[in-house]
Amino acid sequence: MKRIMSRIGKAFHYGEKGFTLIELLIVIAVLGVLAGVAVPNVSGFLTAGKVQAANTESANVETGAQAYYGANGSYPANSDSLTSDYISGTLKAKYYFSSSTGKIGDGAKYADLLAGADWADDGLNWDISENRWTKGVENPEDATNGTATKP
Repeated sequence: MKRIMSRIGKAFHYGEKGFTLIELLIVIAVLGVLAGVAVPNVSGFLTAGKVQAANTESANVETGAQAYYGANGSYPANSDSLTSDYISGTLKAKYYFSSSTGKIGDGAKYADLLAGADWADDGLNWDISENRWTKGVENPEDATNGTATKP
């Protein structure tokens, strides 16, 4: 047994401290592969979180517009009219409302919505057909595909 341990110790340079260059290169390669797999997955979660936060904000603004209608008998022209009585926090976009339904969006106002939107700076687009924020195509105000992007 002692003889076998002696052979193993000699094979691994028994008594020397540190790692060989090959061992370090293998570890760096494995860490690189793991980072290459993990980074895209994490960025996908971050984008999904931004989309959810933007859609939550737009839903809260629409609820505030409904409350404004209940108090004043008409819908506000835009989200600037919604005071802290109707919404809380700071909005990352200026929303425009339909004067008949109170829904976000009023024809040509989509360009204005995107021009002042921090969500658009985060790479999100307003889906005209579904009236919500998405992570979508990068076409400027193309009503044929149902999205508007920051000009």
